Amino acid sequence: MAHQNLGQDLGRLFEVGFNIGMLTYLKQKEIQVNYGNLYQQDLEQLSFPKIVRKLIDNTGVISQQHRQIVQQWATFFLQKSFLAGLNFLDEYLTAIGWHSPRKLKRIETVYFQCYLADDNSFGTYVKGEDKVYEDWLSQLANLGKVNKTKYSQKGEFFKADSLIYFRYKQQARILVIDYSIFSIKSIRDLADLNNIEVLRKMLLSNISYLKSKSIFANLGLDSKDNQFLISESLSHYYKAFVYKDKETMKTIQAGSYAYSFWCWLQSQQQISPKDEVTFNLIGYSDRDYASLCLQEDNLPVLETCYKIYRNDYSLTEITAAREKVLRTIKRKAKRSFTQGEKFVDDLLQIAKDGIHLVTHQETFTDFNSYLDTIPAHIAQELNLSLQLNLQEAHSKLTQQALSANEDSLYLFLTGNPGIGKTTAISNFLKQEKILQEGFLFFYISPRTQVNLDIVEKFKADSHSNLLCDDRLIVINSDSILIGKNDGRATVQYCSNTISDSFTLQTVDFFPQGQEIKSTYHNSPRVTRKTATRLQDSGSHRKGVLYSISEATYSLLNQGHNNIVAIVAVQSLKKLSGQGDTLQRFRRIFKDSYNQTTGKPIEAK
Repeated sequence: MAHQNLGQDLGRLFEVGFNIGMLTYLKQKEIQVNYGNLYQQDLEQLSFPKIVRKLIDNTGVISQQHRQIVQQWATFFLQKSFLAGLNFLDEYLTAIGWHSPRKLKRIETVYFQCYLADDNSFGTYVKGEDKVYEDWLSQLANLGKVNKTKYSQKGEFFKADSLIYFRYKQQARILVIDYSIFSIKSIRDLADLNNIEVLRKMLLSNISYLKSKSIFANLGLDSKDNQFLISESLSHYYKAFVYKDKETMKTIQAGSYAYSFWCWLQSQQQISPKDEVTFNLIGYSDRDYASLCLQEDNLPVLETCYKIYRNDYSLTEITAAREKVLRTIKRKAKRSFTQGEKFVDDLLQIAKDGIHLVTHQETFTDFNSYLDTIPAHIAQELNLSLQLNLQEAHSKLTQQALSANEDSLYLFLTGNPGIGKTTAISNFLKQEKILQEGFLFFYISPRTQVNLDIVEKFKADSHSNLLCDDRLIVINSDSILIGKNDGRATVQYCSNTISDSFTLQTVDFFPQGQEIKSTYHNSPRVTRKTATRLQDSGSHRKGVLYSISEATYSLLNQGHNNIVAIVAVQSLKKLSGQGDTLQRFRRIFKDSYNQTTGKPIEAK
């Protein structure tokens, strides 16, 4: 009979390899550790040939050809996980800004927990749980009595696949990783890795899995005010999809271990009240990962993960949870759509195969087009002329607000797309008195085509490539432009007085509509460090906010006083270390602002 736990066995091998990769990184970078030679002794006891023979015996296969295929896969997973662990820790410390040689010397690995014996060695190296736990705890000083039985139960931190407690000055990082294997379930899933077609199918399978997820799977949540909470009542949503999104469930599992570890550290007084604590939870599989980053103020989220994971869900409970989620969807749809419950029922009745048509119609009686005339009482209330449509009224009110002599610093415009918000502002900026005074109009949108439409609003007419005034310069940037220019800071521009490509500071300027041809040679991404070691040199690609902000700064220094800067940005992003992409805006006025005093330089 084919061994049904092969995926679980390969998962153990994946876990061991990943942890060895992280241990290797700490050794190579000479990062301070508290475990001494503990793991070196464990590794000296491990014999990969013995582990592989035991794994093959567990599969029950007899054929020499099939045994060789199992050995190939075992070697593949060990190599893949080792490299994943080695690179993961390097990328992790880079992402949090602890990767410089100076900082690496000051990082302390207070606690490192991984299991390299007993079941994880397939019985080839027997150490015993008590000895393993004792060795782990020896990394910490001044410990009180520890209830090993309690912390070795489901959801408690002794069960974590990887648990690392880093400290740098007053910053503490608790990193918890839980692993799983999805590509292999049983012996029937194994194929000859020497066959290039097998490798191609593996790659396509992983790509198909990643593509099957919706865009919402890539959402990130940044809660600066620490108001991010997951209600315990949401646990039935996780219960409903417990078998579907395994990486997410692995993250919740890691959260349970983190909460258990945190509570234990608190009880043992191993965390200083002055420490700034961050939790990084990773659900890592052989095809994808899910992560969660939380601050100490978000402990209720960890507690929720702890309670969710420690509950054992039967198939009946999971089925009931899925029905409850479906009822919630129906209830929300009923509120959102006319006959919404029927709409959802029609969708659910669609068979798996074939093409099916579901028709849903609604009639809105309270909708006003922006071309509809505004009511007379609203025109009178706002002191507007009669017979103006909504778009004209909006433009008129915007012009009045912009031209007001009040000491108003901000004007917020809201309204449906097409109502004329941007048109009203661009018409205001094209007035002679505004052009004489000078302005900077900074426009951000996630869509490149919308940004190009803004350029048209400052043209002399729809048939001309000239701007409406010689004093104007319009610049725009997006990631595609930067990619075409080998990742350098890049903008396109429109001007009546300039027509050639040029460079200011570190930014390349290209005329609008001109094809960008690469003039720089890409440096190789992979560089050889030694005769046997290759290393990814990383990407040096500049961001769009950096490009547009640096370009704006350079134009201001060149004496341009009427600048329209347009940029396509998809989201706010965290930078390596600390801060986010909003910091790029500081480059625009970096010569006019004293960061030390926090005040503008009046002379500038």
